[in-house]
Amino acid sequence: GIYITRETSPIQPDRWTGDMSLVWSEVDAAWGKPEREEEILRWLQGRRPGEWARLDESHRSSWRYSHGGAPAGARGTLADGWRSFAADGYERERAVRALEKDPNEAANGFLLVRCDDWVDPVRLRARTAVLARAAAGRVQVAPWMPLLLARDARTRAGGLVAACAALTLPE
Repeated sequence: GIYITRETSPIQPDRWTGDMSLVWSEVDAAWGKPEREEEILRWLQGRRPGEWARLDESHRSSWRYSHGGAPAGARGTLADGWRSFAADGYERERAVRALEKDPNEAANGFLLVRCDDWVDPVRLRARTAVLARAAAGRVQVAPWMPLLLARDARTRAGGLVAACAALTLPE
């Protein structure tokens, strides 16, 4: 299991310590190991909205810059998701372009975080991707509702819940 606590027991979704250095170390150790990457993606899907926001914000911290991100050649949902946290808006936009085509359910979390991006093209592309995925039935809205509501409450992402509901709820 994923060990992102200082103890020796596997992390439980409701017992995350929030120690970002431990999270980043786990991710760094997973690159190039598809089973580990998938395990981390499953773990991420259980995170609360505030934890997604902390992951995003921590990526741009000075510690994160010195520690590195996804390796240059890394591909897949986890690599694209980590790149969506980058400080560089162009890199975030490239990551969102890749995530919008990604069938992995975990891509939804990364896209939802970007629905509140401060750069218009990134935010609009992420919002369009989330709505297109919802319309196509590629987003199971209920499991993502806490993150969707948290993003919707932000000024830049307002109206996202209503738009998703209009696409996914029976008339």
